Amino acid sequence: MWSAILMVSAFEAAAQTFIATARKSQGNIPILLLGMACYCGVAYGLYLSYQYRGVGIVNALWSSLSIVLMLIIGAALFNEKLKIREWIGIALLISGIIVIEYHQ
Repeated sequence: MWSAILMVSAFEAAAQTFIATARKSQGNIPILLLGMACYCGVAYGLYLSYQYRGVGIVNALWSSLSIVLMLIIGAALFNEKLKIREWIGIALLISGIIVIEYHQ
């Protein structure tokens, strides 16, 4: 299941990165289309992950991982500065993932 969740998060991070890059480059259509294509990978990864867990748990795990990835990508590629409350949020999201998966 984790491989599917990681695939979904990676495709979403790639999609958002391409779309943000297209926007910064005055609407570069090929990069925008690449970002949109990555969302097909998101859909397929969700399709795969639903065979292991319910929609609610999959969505919570995927959303949390995607948020953490996008905060890191934003800081690394787009020079976005993370505030202390955002670092705390990342820690809480990671803690939530651990709590959700701990019972297994």
